[in-house]
Amino acid sequence: MADPVIGLIGSGYFLGWMLSSTFLPGLADTFGRKWVLFFGCVFQNILQVVNLLSRDIYLTIGAYFLYGASASIILPIATTFANELIISKYRAGITTLMAAVDASSMIWQVAYYYTHTSMYPLHWGLFVAASSFTLSLAICLPESPKFYYARGRYDQARIALKKIAKFN
Repeated sequence: MADPVIGLIGSGYFLGWMLSSTFLPGLADTFGRKWVLFFGCVFQNILQVVNLLSRDIYLTIGAYFLYGASASIILPIATTFANELIISKYRAGITTLMAAVDASSMIWQVAYYYTHTSMYPLHWGLFVAASSFTLSLAICLPESPKFYYARGRYDQARIALKKIAKFN
C-alpha cells in the first residue's frame, strides 16, 4: 500500500471533522443536546465496528471521514453539556480532560497499532466498549435546561435543574 493512501486515513478524519463542524453541532440547538449527543455516540460506535471489521483501505478512509464527522458532534456538544451540568469549580479541569482525551485518542490508536498489531482487533473492541459506556451515560443525563428555557418550556427546565441538583 502506498504511503500517501495510508495518510488519507488521518486526513479523512480531520476533513470530516472540518466539513461537518460547520453545521452538525448546530443540531443541538434545534433538537436538544441529549439526543444529538446520543445519536452521535451511536453513529460513532457503528463506525468503530466498521473499522474493526474493515480489511479494505478505502472503506477505512471513508469510515474515518464519517468518524471525524461524528467527532465534530460529540466533543463540542459534550463539552457544552458538561459545562451546564458540572459544578463551576470543576468545569475547567473536566472539560480540559475531555478535550485532551479526545485529541489524544487518535495518537494512542496509531501507537497501539504499531506496537500490538496482532492484538489490534482487541483494541477496537475496547474502544467500542468505552463508547458504549459513554452512550449509556448519555441516556441517563437530563436534557439541557438551557435548551428547554430557550424553547419556552420552563416547567421542563425546572425539572431538569432539579435532576442536576441531585448529583451536583
